[in-house]
Amino acid sequence: MIVGLDASRNRSGGALTHIVGILEHFDESLLSLISEVHVWSYPALLDQIPDRKWLRKHSSKKLSGSIFQQLAWQRYSLPREIAKEGIDILLNTDAGTVCSFQPSVTISRDLLSYEKDEFDRYSFGLFKLRLVVLRCVQNHSLMSSSGVIFLTDYAHKKIEEYIGDVEEFAIIPHGVGSNFRISSLVRKRASLNDGQPIRCVYVSNIERYKHQCEVACAIAILKSKGYNIRCDFIGSVTSPYYHQLQTTLHSIKNSNQFITVIGAVKHEEIVARLMDKDIFIFASGCENMPNILIEGMCTGLPIACSNRGPMPSILLDGGVYFDPNDSSSIAMCLQQIIDDDKLRLGIADKSVALSERYNWDRCSAETFEYLYRIASVEKSKNVGR
Repeated sequence: MIVGLDASRNRSGGALTHIVGILEHFDESLLSLISEVHVWSYPALLDQIPDRKWLRKHSSKKLSGSIFQQLAWQRYSLPREIAKEGIDILLNTDAGTVCSFQPSVTISRDLLSYEKDEFDRYSFGLFKLRLVVLRCVQNHSLMSSSGVIFLTDYAHKKIEEYIGDVEEFAIIPHGVGSNFRISSLVRKRASLNDGQPIRCVYVSNIERYKHQCEVACAIAILKSKGYNIRCDFIGSVTSPYYHQLQTTLHSIKNSNQFITVIGAVKHEEIVARLMDKDIFIFASGCENMPNILIEGMCTGLPIACSNRGPMPSILLDGGVYFDPNDSSSIAMCLQQIIDDDKLRLGIADKSVALSERYNWDRCSAETFEYLYRIASVEKSKNVGR
């Protein structure tokens, strides 16, 4: 059997990490079932994927062009290339695909357009219109696929509210790179009330549904109570929401002395910025698969976490939860972690243990086994016709 992977429009950090992870950790015992894997993407991503005898890489100049060029190529050129290579089944690595090739399995990756509370936070404009169009495209690709991969049970149930029951699906969460498993290297202070700075970190793109403004206000609340607390925000600052965060920071007295917006850093550099931290914050109100949260779980840092979306079902009792819309709730959560030494050390150990279930070996094996099963079912249907 020959498997194709369409990663032509994978640009987000989670999508990039996923495609590299499942190919780098491909179980070669599956070569008795799958003889070749073909992947289509742009050169910068293909360069990150290891070379293997069973792997064929394909690209096009149009994939480095505008979004309209990418969409046109995916719609019209990709199906012809897939047919030429004799692909038996295609994995659409994002539900925003416009490729019509069947049989296919589609991964549901984006959830913002399905989360009404977070969707309604955006005023009408191009961004919100884009979300509406994206939801329509995703609905079509999910309903027309032979199988669907959801990253979490929460995402599965949320999307079924819009498209109805999905008959054929699998839930296959992402993995985490071994470089984030640094629990033995992270400093574990016996007390955070020893006068030394309490260093918090929030890793995520600066975006409205990530609630950095509320986190900043929560840090300010604790500062006003006398806690020697600091917080770093790490993540892209390209969203218009960044201006709102700047306004919020300007309204907080001397915020530049204890809140730092670092901006985007390379994924592999994040680990080094976590080793000297005391608390890991994750305040997103909408996630399909919270990769950053799982990476945080691996580090051994105690986690203050949003109580929305799939977060509680992933972190379980390995963290303390807050309402991401309420700065007071966030502040109370952080204060509890700071003041209760037993709680803080306990949730850190629990989250590390829980993170063990998220690894790329499992994710890769389950993904390709599912592709093989769906392709076999589709072949048997065609034989019976």
